[in-house]
Amino acid sequence: MTRGRPPEPPLPSVTPPVKSVTPPVKGASVMPQRVVAIGSRSGLHARPATVFVQTAAKQPVKVTIARDGRDPVDARSLLSVLALGAAHGDSVVLAAEGEGAETALEELAVLLGRDHDTGDED
Repeated sequence: MTRGRPPEPPLPSVTPPVKSVTPPVKGASVMPQRVVAIGSRSGLHARPATVFVQTAAKQPVKVTIARDGRDPVDARSLLSVLALGAAHGDSVVLAAEGEGAETALEELAVLLGRDHDTGDED
C-alpha cells in the first residue's frame, strides 16, 4: 500500500500593496485587515519582532499576522512571529476583530512598515 500526500494549494504569486482590505459589506461582520510590507532592512528579526509583539499585546483586541497564504498566528507570540521568517519587503496580513480593531491594525501596520535597523542618531 502506498501513501501519497494530497497536492498542496499554490501560493499566491503577487501580494497587493499596503492598504486596508476591509470591504464594505452590508449586514455582514467582516474582520478588518491590513497588508503591510516589512520595512526593517533585516526583516522581522528579534528586535523589531519584540517591539511588534509587545505593541500587539497592549491592543484591546486579539491581532493575528500571516505571511504567504499561511495560517495566521497570534501577534502576541514572539516565537510565532519570528517563525514567519518575514524578510525586508515581504508582505504580511494583519487581522483583528472587535471594538478598536481598526486603530490597532493601523498602529501595528505603521510599526511594521518602519525600518527598525537605522540608528536614532540620524
